[in-house]
Amino acid sequence: MKRLLALLTPLLLATLIADAKVVRPAPDVALAPGSKPASIRGFKNQPVVILFAPSARDRQFKAQVKELEAVYRLFAARQVLFVAALGDGGAEPIRSSIPFLTAPNGGGAAAAYGIPEGRGIAIVSPQGNLDYVSTRRAAGARVREILANTQSLQAANRK
Repeated sequence: MKRLLALLTPLLLATLIADAKVVRPAPDVALAPGSKPASIRGFKNQPVVILFAPSARDRQFKAQVKELEAVYRLFAARQVLFVAALGDGGAEPIRSSIPFLTAPNGGGAAAAYGIPEGRGIAIVSPQGNLDYVSTRRAAGARVREILANTQSLQAANRK
């Protein structure tokens, strides 16, 4: 029994180490001409929520924006930045109370974040790390939870 345990222990440790999450810097995304700063990397100490979609008329994009309306109202004072990376470059206006910045190369931004069909969401921490990425619509509660955890972690690091 001891011999079996001695053989399995290194295997178990190797598995645990391989499954550990690694901090991953978020790819930079250029913003529409005239935006200051010119990319999301310029927004230091601000979390960024990026929505990827073919256009503002996309059904999944509209549903995600609707989910994020309450999140925006809750986190507006905390300077959360919302970016729309649209495949059509933002040709259509976004109908929302959220003041979206747009990324003109939505397809390139989606590819940089590993979103193959151009539909998804990513959340970048104030430190510039990729906290969350998904090709599916994220529930507003999930986005709120991630942003709240990011804010509390940043406050703890300041102490």
